[in-house]
Amino acid sequence: MSAAQKQVLIDRGGQLTATLLMLWLVLMAAKDPAAFAAQTTIGLTFGATLALIALGYTMVYGII
Repeated sequence: MSAAQKQVLIDRGGQLTATLLMLWLVLMAAKDPAAFAAQTTIGLTFGATLALIALGYTMVYGII
């Protein structure tokens, strides 16, 4: 198997994974929209908090 064939398999695997993830997200949103919105808000808030903490560490250790 050549490098190009391996890259095609990796690309197709990534596309399949992304498609299945999007399908699962749509199904969960359709099943219970209120819970999906709440979980999305919680996830985005937590992610933003972690990003700010990481940015703070980067700035502190970048100065030292």
